[in-house]
Amino acid sequence: MGVDVERLPRRCAFVRYCVGWGERRRHLAGPLGAAVTVRMFYLGWLRKGRGRRVVHLTDDGREGMESAFGLPAAEPSA
Repeated sequence: MGVDVERLPRRCAFVRYCVGWGERRRHLAGPLGAAVTVRMFYLGWLRKGRGRRVVHLTDDGREGMESAFGLPAAEPSA
């Protein structure tokens, strides 16, 4: 994905697996989660939503997630 893991801060857990406050779904957190998120915005895979913590996966993001990770991303809920 283009994330340089050697440059990520080591002052806390490199990867944290936590449950989000809103949807109560597991997600990647910590320095790696932040770096992946920044990269996904840069690639146009994510776009900001109306709320402060709201992001949307774009069509390019769905395609990128499938090609990069081999798993199809969930379809958006209606």
